[in-house]
Amino acid sequence: MVKLLPMIDFQVSVGRSMHMRMDISPFCENLYECSCGQQHVLKSYSRILYQGFYRIVIECPDDPAYLTCVKIRMILMAKFIGLTSISGTKVSTDTDKFLLANLMKILR
Repeated sequence: MVKLLPMIDFQVSVGRSMHMRMDISPFCENLYECSCGQQHVLKSYSRILYQGFYRIVIECPDDPAYLTCVKIRMILMAKFIGLTSISGTKVSTDTDKFLLANLMKILR
């Protein structure tokens, strides 16, 4: 089960955030545990909001209110091992929506 955190703590768990520029095609078709409690498959059309250092923030395909920080596990940054869910959050309050909207605006 992914640990649900408040939005501020979730942002800290992502680390240094930047706009999405990573090619995720090598990591597609792999399972990750979503913060909604289910497992989903990372697809090429999955909505990835932004990235950290080998971490991506994915919006839940079933309920867009859930965000999950997924770590891309690699060996020596050359061989892909798998996806590990680190933390999640539920964007439910107006403050959370405001923080997320401002972050997305800054990263564009």
